[in-house]
Amino acid sequence: MILDNLVVVFSMFLWALGLPILDLQQEGWDGFSLSSARALLAGLTMLGLAYFSRPVLFRRKEVLTSFLLGIFGYGLASLLLVIGIGYAGAVTAAIIAALVPVISALLDVIATRRMIDFRLFIAVILSLVGGLIATLNDQEMEITLGWGELILLSSVVLWVLYSRFSLSMLGQAHPVGGYGLTMIAGSVGLLLATFIAGFFGYELKQDFSFNSVMVVLFLGIFSTGLSVLLWLHGAKRLGVTTAGLHQNLVPVFVMLIMFILGEGFQWREGVGGLLVISGAIIAQLRKREST
Repeated sequence: MILDNLVVVFSMFLWALGLPILDLQQEGWDGFSLSSARALLAGLTMLGLAYFSRPVLFRRKEVLTSFLLGIFGYGLASLLLVIGIGYAGAVTAAIIAALVPVISALLDVIATRRMIDFRLFIAVILSLVGGLIATLNDQEMEITLGWGELILLSSVVLWVLYSRFSLSMLGQAHPVGGYGLTMIAGSVGLLLATFIAGFFGYELKQDFSFNSVMVVLFLGIFSTGLSVLLWLHGAKRLGVTTAGLHQNLVPVFVMLIMFILGEGFQWREGVGGLLVISGAIIAQLRKREST
């Protein structure tokens, strides 16, 4: 149980590393091209790991399922994330990512037609408040709801749906390879969207300088591919809602990254991180007591 939590926390750290980088990379890359490159590299990483462990053969149904999940789940969520960061910034993206356990819990309520467990409700609130406290300062105690925020919110909803359906539909025979196929499918869909956007006049740009390529490789292989793989592993063991509570550590990690870059550190970040961890512990105590 502890190891599963650490795996999810590490996946959140890798993902958080990518948010400020995605924001900076949009000076040299357009959102469509950057999303396509990330998805392709992530998919190749996962498929490589799958084949390294053992040969993987997919049935036609698995391939079709993976491609549908990749195009309409991961691919679209990835594109909306990059575009949303371009409008609203990395910190806002980290705040909205804190809604992952809330959205997942609501989907649980809809699917089971039961009221949310009180302890899980408290855990979600603690985790959400912790994420907000870690990010907002005295002059920013409100979140505006503009196009960037709405796009990021849509990305989070699609990400939760992708995670849940992937775990239920690809978690049997070859999960790692299946996840890789979803990423490859997402990149195919994104490439098609890129060509269409360029045809209709959207300015496409790519920076193939050495430093830029190295950054994109990091985004695709580690901050996306390895991060998503670890996230899905932890979500399978803990459940999407419980694992999603750790998503609220993303604002803390983003602020720590900014501190390393010289932005400074505030007491809110430590308090927020403690609240997030407390929420995750409460949610899993609920799980243990019910078994």
